[in-house]
Amino acid sequence: RPYGSYAYGHKLPYYIKPDSRIKSDIQNQLWWSPFIDSDDVMVSVENGVATLQGEVASWSEYHTASKNAFDGGAIWVNNELSVYRNPI
Repeated sequence: RPYGSYAYGHKLPYYIKPDSRIKSDIQNQLWWSPFIDSDDVMVSVENGVATLQGEVASWSEYHTASKNAFDGGAIWVNNELSVYRNPI
């Protein structure tokens, strides 16, 4: 017998967030993250796919922005951020 509540042959209902809500949730994730400057990232969402644009200071911020987008509800992330390179 399986553990928990699992029904064979039944599909559980699911909720798809509207793009505007996903965008808002991603922006909220970015704003609350201590690892990224949210002012540097522009977010757009179409059909659940988030696109991130702008310039960040490090590869760490680049990857954190993608994670924040998924945490905000994106089903896929197109990360078009560029990493700022400080000239020597």
